[in-house]
Amino acid sequence: MKLWAYIVFIIYLLVLSIIDIKNRELSLGAITMGIIFAPVFYLLKDDASVFANLLGLIPGSILLLLSYITRGQIGSADALLTIVIGATVGIADCIVIVGSALFLVAPVSGVMLVCGRFDRKSRLPFVPFLFAGAVFVLLLAIL
Repeated sequence: MKLWAYIVFIIYLLVLSIIDIKNRELSLGAITMGIIFAPVFYLLKDDASVFANLLGLIPGSILLLLSYITRGQIGSADALLTIVIGATVGIADCIVIVGSALFLVAPVSGVMLVCGRFDRKSRLPFVPFLFAGAVFVLLLAIL
C-alpha cells in the first residue's frame, strides 16, 4: 500500500480508537465508512491481490463467530472492524495487526485485573490495540 494511503488508514483507526475509549462502543456508521473506503485502499496497493484481501476477511470473521459464541464478550464492532482491516490490508498484515493487538492487550488486562481496576466482566476498548498493531505494521514496512 502506498505510504500516504496507509497513513490515512492509521488516522482512521486513531479516530476510532478515541471514540472507543471515550464511548466504549463504535457506531455502525464509523465502521461502514471503513467498508466504503476498503476498496479504495485496495486499489492503492502496490501488490493488490483480490485473493489476499478476501482471505483478509477470515480473522475478523473468526472474531465475529467468537463474539456470537461468547454472547458478546468479544465486541461485534471490534470483529466488524477487524473484517474492514483485513479487507483493507490483506490477510498477512491483518494477522500481524490482530496478533500484535492481542499481544498488547493481554498484559494490560492482566495488570488491570491484578490492580483491582477491572474484574472478569469489565470491558476493555480493543480498537486502540488494533491501532497500535497497525502502527507496528506501518513501521515494519518503513524499516
